[in-house]
Amino acid sequence: DASVARPRIPAARLYRDGVLSSVLNPKIALFELALLPQFVDPSHGSVLAQTLVLGITQFVIVFPFDAGSVLAAAGLRRLFERHGRWSHWSRRALAGVFAALALRLAIDVRK
Repeated sequence: DASVARPRIPAARLYRDGVLSSVLNPKIALFELALLPQFVDPSHGSVLAQTLVLGITQFVIVFPFDAGSVLAAAGLRRLFERHGRWSHWSRRALAGVFAALALRLAIDVRK
């Protein structure tokens, strides 16, 4: 229920949990191991230096986008919290989407 007060979680804890979940996510390591070696050429110098430059470049490009996404989501959350009826109508809309999907599955004919 939207009227129930939720406990506030400190921002530092949220940040720590987010960093830990990213660092400990094996999919990120696998992605980097699959992506970066394609752009590293041992004939152009240190493989470690090239990999670090690529990693730092990726971070510099991705960080502003991720930070902007977080700030936008926080702004939307404040907007939705100010308009209490949003919670009620969003749940109804989601229920409608699920009902439509269930109906589609029920009438879908397999060939």
